[in-house]
Amino acid sequence: MGLTRLLKKFNSRKDGSAVASSTPQPEAPCAPPVRPFGLEVLVEGTDPVVDIVAVHGLNGHREHTWTASRGKHWLRDFLPTDLPNVRILCWGYDANTHSNSGVSIQYLYDHARELVADLTRKRGLTKSRERPIIFVVHSLGGIVVKSALIHSDTAREGALAEHRSIKTSTHGILFMGTPHQGGNGVQLGRVLVNVASIFVSADDRLLKHLERESEWLQQQLGQYGPISGDFVTKFAYEVYKTPTPLGQITVVPRASAVVPGQADGEPIAIHADHINMVKFSSKEDPSYVKVSEVLQIMVANAGRNIGSRWETEERVTRARIGNETPEKKSGPFYSIPFPDNKGFVGRSETLQVLHSILFRDKCQRVALCGLGGIGKTQVALKLAYLTKQEKPDYSIFWVPASSKETFNEAYLAIARKLGVHVTDDEDLRIALREHLNSPDSGKWLLIIDNADDEGVLYESEDGLDRLYDCLPQSDDGVTLFTTRFSRVATSVAGGNVVDLASMSLNEASDFMRQSLVKALYREGTVLKELLKDLTYLPLAIAQAAAYMNENRTSMQEYLGVLRNTKQDMIELLSSDFHDRTRYKDRNSQNPVATTWFISFSKINKYNRQAAELLMFLSCVEPKGIPRSIMPNLSSGQQLTAAIGTLCAYAFLTQRGSTKVYDMHRLVHVSTSIWIESQSSKDQEADFAVEILENAVQQLTKVFPSDAHENRYLWKEYMPHTLKLLGNKLLDPVKKVDLAYWAGRCLRVDGRIKNAIELLEHVVDVQGTTLDEGHPDRLASQHALARAYQGDGRVKDAIELLEHVVDVRKTTLDEGHPSRLASQHVLAGAYQDDGRVKDAIELLEHVVDVQGTTLDERHPSRLDSQHELAGAYQDDGRVKDAIELLEHVVDVRKMTLDESHPDRLASQHALAVAYKADGRVKDAIELLEHVVDVQETTLDESHPDRLDSQHELAGAYQDDGRVKDAIELLEHVVDRYGVLATGRPASSGGEDEPSRRFCIKKMNRPCSTIPIQYTSRTIPRHYIFRSSS
Repeated sequence: MGLTRLLKKFNSRKDGSAVASSTPQPEAPCAPPVRPFGLEVLVEGTDPVVDIVAVHGLNGHREHTWTASRGKHWLRDFLPTDLPNVRILCWGYDANTHSNSGVSIQYLYDHARELVADLTRKRGLTKSRERPIIFVVHSLGGIVVKSALIHSDTAREGALAEHRSIKTSTHGILFMGTPHQGGNGVQLGRVLVNVASIFVSADDRLLKHLERESEWLQQQLGQYGPISGDFVTKFAYEVYKTPTPLGQITVVPRASAVVPGQADGEPIAIHADHINMVKFSSKEDPSYVKVSEVLQIMVANAGRNIGSRWETEERVTRARIGNETPEKKSGPFYSIPFPDNKGFVGRSETLQVLHSILFRDKCQRVALCGLGGIGKTQVALKLAYLTKQEKPDYSIFWVPASSKETFNEAYLAIARKLGVHVTDDEDLRIALREHLNSPDSGKWLLIIDNADDEGVLYESEDGLDRLYDCLPQSDDGVTLFTTRFSRVATSVAGGNVVDLASMSLNEASDFMRQSLVKALYREGTVLKELLKDLTYLPLAIAQAAAYMNENRTSMQEYLGVLRNTKQDMIELLSSDFHDRTRYKDRNSQNPVATTWFISFSKINKYNRQAAELLMFLSCVEPKGIPRSIMPNLSSGQQLTAAIGTLCAYAFLTQRGSTKVYDMHRLVHVSTSIWIESQSSKDQEADFAVEILENAVQQLTKVFPSDAHENRYLWKEYMPHTLKLLGNKLLDPVKKVDLAYWAGRCLRVDGRIKNAIELLEHVVDVQGTTLDEGHPDRLASQHALARAYQGDGRVKDAIELLEHVVDVRKTTLDEGHPSRLASQHVLAGAYQDDGRVKDAIELLEHVVDVQGTTLDERHPSRLDSQHELAGAYQDDGRVKDAIELLEHVVDVRKMTLDESHPDRLASQHALAVAYKADGRVKDAIELLEHVVDVQETTLDESHPDRLDSQHELAGAYQDDGRVKDAIELLEHVVDRYGVLATGRPASSGGEDEPSRRFCIKKMNRPCSTIPIQYTSRTIPRHYIFRSSS
């Protein structure tokens, strides 16, 4: 509900409604009917050195606001004894919003100008123009005072020039319950509604200024920031709730009343409600003691500070009127929208580089480039304040360039500050450029922040000059650009580009320590893991700290939620938080999850190919993305251009000179959220699902077969494939083909459990979508049976394979490769099940048929001979097995590389046969060769590698080398425990049989007889061997 409508609702109540006023009527029965306005001197003071000026809020009263029960007015009755050399004044204004005689029609800005005029007049008449001022303000009176200081700061010429003396003389401000901002997820507009709820009547025109989106309030938030650092500021906040028509509420919460990071911005807790926080009944009141001590410290330091300021002011004035000719005719001037960030840590190397390039090398233009949220604005802000401190002869100007509007507004404000005037037909921006180019402007540092959009800088409107053409360039001036887009960086600064990387672990730890309340901060492993998950990104760290501070969540708890589910991560990264050193306009986003949305939208609008690539990348793993997996768009050149665009925004980074890329992890999450937000706007189709389906088609098109020569490629593609296949939004039918190929490769790679999971999905889907005799359905069942066999589930494998063999007997010729393939694998399953005679019968049939149809060196024929030799050995026919295997090994030595798994499998089997025949030395020689080769080609936990090590250990034992055998077997048992359970091996348990089976029956050739599978989604046919 809007503030104005809320107040109208309150107005409709009957006269008898119980309502709390911001300042209750005094207890005396004869209160004056008209509230006094203007300045009243409460205490003249003895030889006063400071003026303390008290300003009440809306519906307040010049006297009653500060008066407690029994008529005790602390400014008049208590404070003079603590500060005898201070003149104390109260200022009243027509802020009555529920008087029967009508309401004020003055705007808050009018009240502010009236305050400045009254003070200027009083101080001029009493010859105290340069006396330091300390304001004590309550509630919305703080907004009046901030507006007064803004007005005073801009008053430089003409009749109002004297008004500038108020800002020049202001040393400090004690804000008491003033709402400066939103906080803890509460918008500033909500806080203002709380304040207004104390009233029962209000002037619509006056309350309009308090709406969160009102032009006046936005203007004040933007204009007060640059001058706020000139004052010592203290923030008092209420501890108790106030009765209002909205109920008992904290009218202005601490998060709104206290601005974090403000110079000298000490928070002060006042144990009272919003109304009574400025009423003290005795000098012993603890809250009064705090306030008095703060004011005493301010007074002690005021004279030196303001005296120095007036000396500077007078030098500038004399220079303007020509009585003195200093080095430059004006300044220095400062237009910096944010206070100095006292929580800034690290980045010393970057600051040194920037300082050296700008001021030592005299490079006129430099660009600071980096990912959104990486801290470019904060580095620029720190550079500005370091320059202000170390180079007092430099003026400093700040221009946000996120849009043409923000650029022009900042230029207008700078021109006013410098007194640059133009005629109606002149462009003020060009006039400012020329002024800064002239020697009269002196030395200056210009910061162009958030120059991310080429269109903002280089496109003209309505015949006006481009913004880029309005930028000054002078021997006495230097310009720093900050941008996310490397192409903008090089266009404005040439080769003078400084890339801002993520924080180091030490910098990120220091930043977290600065940002997190002390009770929640912990050194150690949890901190390191949390910072790593947040990618050391300053914006992510700031957001995490804000969340933990607000919810009193430990780092361990936050990390647990962050890692729990993708949805939990999205919700955490989407939570808004207040940061007074970041912009509040619509072009700036605080949450990590949305900070890159503007860049995404620009890419989508101006570079559709890059947007398509970005959408594809959101579907796969963010790390280790090979170029070969990416969609080719319209051409390879367009893909190169799209990659270049994403790299220019720092969304992608290339790994050295390789064709492999990494996507920033949080950008990856943010892209998914952005896609979902676009999907919600699409009434005709689910945009997110469409992107996923396109990604599946792309991966299905490029994913290789499980042939040995493709092993490096499928390993590179596998993480991305599994990430995509795990997405629950996908239609199960759409991912069948990709899941089939991935499952086959996983089995060959020894990842049996993962293979079974995918292949069972494929078989289940095809069971409802394909006929029983469809080649694809049979091929998938064949592949799943092979995976079951590798997992020791022999009965399940036999059941599936017997079905496949039976169907193929009725549909395929006796010599068809697919029919022979199924018979071959079924024979192997029989052998594993102890049905050796059945296995031999089936394999001898297969070998006989292949002997008439295939060349002696054909891989499938050799695979079947290998399998038959194993069956002979199990049947006690060791000599027959050795004869067959020696033939296979000899042929494969001539046809396959030394590291080919089929060649190694045959050598392994031959070694086992030698050992069974008592030829232990021959077995050891062959197995040591196999183990050596597999150590260079297979993972440590690969079943084939472990099987070879197991057999070698047995050979060592037979040869009397017991210690060597034990050492190797202990390693094998440990690795099988991890392989089967994901934990170290135990001495027994439910996984033991499958481990024993795996040790006994591995190192079969990974390829056997050809079998056909037809992909339906992508029109292609694969002929492959029975590794499925």
